[in-house]
Amino acid sequence: MPKVVVDLTQVLPNGENGGAKIMVIELLKQLSLLAPQYHFVLLTSYRAHEELSILDSNNVERICIFDKLPELKRYRKYFTDLFKKIAEQIFPDHDGLLTEAKLDKDNVLKSFNADLLFCPFTEQIFPDSALPRVTIIYDLQHLYYQHFFDETQIFYRDKFFRDACLLSSQIVCISDFVRSAVIKECGAIDQKNIKTIHIAIKDRVANNFLNDKKELFLSKIGLSSNRFLFYPANFWKHKN
Repeated sequence: MPKVVVDLTQVLPNGENGGAKIMVIELLKQLSLLAPQYHFVLLTSYRAHEELSILDSNNVERICIFDKLPELKRYRKYFTDLFKKIAEQIFPDHDGLLTEAKLDKDNVLKSFNADLLFCPFTEQIFPDSALPRVTIIYDLQHLYYQHFFDETQIFYRDKFFRDACLLSSQIVCISDFVRSAVIKECGAIDQKNIKTIHIAIKDRVANNFLNDKKELFLSKIGLSSNRFLFYPANFWKHKN
């Protein structure tokens, strides 16, 4: 089976990734159904590995390649030789999942015999430039609306964007506006390889309540029809 490796190491718990997380999860659900002849390998971190179990299926597997140990190991340098043994007991070597310290990012994709790398969160963790890869770019706010971000955020957002332009075989943009902005700012990839694919709502906003059930439900939570505002987003500056 052709193998598609999907980099989900940037997925955070709950709603910290915003709408991109919802879109990517729904997309992967549909891809696994639409392309049963493909094997999807989801690379995760400890932060959301269990949460992403909802994607498990016959042709989808999750592999946690970043666990907690690398973060803990950073603290070992603060211990003197006097406390070295104590530090080793507190932060023992780990023989299970791959850790960031052990992970060879140059060869990890080869170890999975990947045919394609899919980067739905833009960031390019793995530098293997020989492998075809598809990257999603959602916006270039850091260039056009810099007041939404601090200097560190602008730096990393721009790095992720420039790396995506250099390494990607295909770039997917969620609107024609984003595509035109990417073409303007990114000279490293032929514009014919920059596609617009709009985000589809599909069946997630369906009217599943009959009117009587709807009124009963709203009354239970103290609401009345047409008298409330539903805001399904983070309180980020760019959300107005």
